[in-house]
Amino acid sequence: MAEIVDSLATFLPVDTSNVFVVGHSMGAGAAVGAASKTPERLRAVAALGGGGAPSESCSVLPFFVAAGASDFGLGMSKGLAGRLRELGCEHVDEKVYPATEHLLVVQRALPDVFAFFDAELAH
Repeated sequence: MAEIVDSLATFLPVDTSNVFVVGHSMGAGAAVGAASKTPERLRAVAALGGGGAPSESCSVLPFFVAAGASDFGLGMSKGLAGRLRELGCEHVDEKVYPATEHLLVVQRALPDVFAFFDAELAH
């Protein structure tokens, strides 16, 4: 992911010090993987309807972890949030959206994700 951001920055006005990543389902695991591999390149992560295997190195990042109450990824999301806390991640915002399944969680969560990212920019 870091290489993609660097490549984009060669022809687009990308602020490489303010990179936020959002992943849904399997993409949540990819986002967690990117955070584990290069946490210094990210500002915050949102993982929706999925999980991943975070490393201790990504515990310095703020995470927004969410799933729908009827989402088959709910258990993975809860597991991710718990593991992040075990690793010492100080900022884990966990949310479960009622009456929401796996695909709808993205639409439901994005306003909260962007608010979470905006709050991180304010720090």
